[in-house]
Amino acid sequence: MNMVGFVDATVLPPQLPAVLVRMQGRSAMVYAEIETDEALRRDGGGGLDDWELLDVLMSLPLGEPVPVRVLTPEQRRALDRAPEWAVTRAGGEAVRWCRTPVKPVLAVSFSRRWDPGLRTAHVFSSVCAQAVVLPSEPGDPLVAIEADQYGVGLGVGQPGGPVRVIVPPEPFRGRRHSLARWWFAEHVYAQLSAQKRNAVEAESAAVERQRLNQRL
Repeated sequence: MNMVGFVDATVLPPQLPAVLVRMQGRSAMVYAEIETDEALRRDGGGGLDDWELLDVLMSLPLGEPVPVRVLTPEQRRALDRAPEWAVTRAGGEAVRWCRTPVKPVLAVSFSRRWDPGLRTAHVFSSVCAQAVVLPSEPGDPLVAIEADQYGVGLGVGQPGGPVRVIVPPEPFRGRRHSLARWWFAEHVYAQLSAQKRNAVEAESAAVERQRLNQRL
């Protein structure tokens, strides 16, 4: 789906990966910029969904050793669960190497009606910009006014097709890096990684079927 119409192409390139993400019982397509260096460093390590561990990691400076003795017993136990690509421990010190693997840019709710679409968009308001895409232009002009008031993008289109923009979304202005935003980035990254693995496996299976058919 070409989302370049929602915001300037320098903010949202047209080929951003996207995945369907469920949050608080509501689903939206989340477009994200992959932090390539971090993804390569993880080398398929996936995402971190351990809230307690992420909380400890946020307290550690990136790339700098911290004496493990200054951590609480609960923090040390959480750190014990960290994969090797996230934290290294030696000589009584711990060094955090991991950081957020993606930057969520836009959550798009495809909805038949504006009100439920807006409710879904609001669920993602603390982590990225939001937009609602309807199958046809709303008959009520107040919908566009309300979208502009809330800073939520409004478009018309279908999943997988072009979107005509009526109201562009406001850029996301996160004041600080929070635990919730890091967890969400990890969740999106895990979903994108699983989606990529499934696509690779499906392609491999298709190639193998083709080879078998050629032998018959």
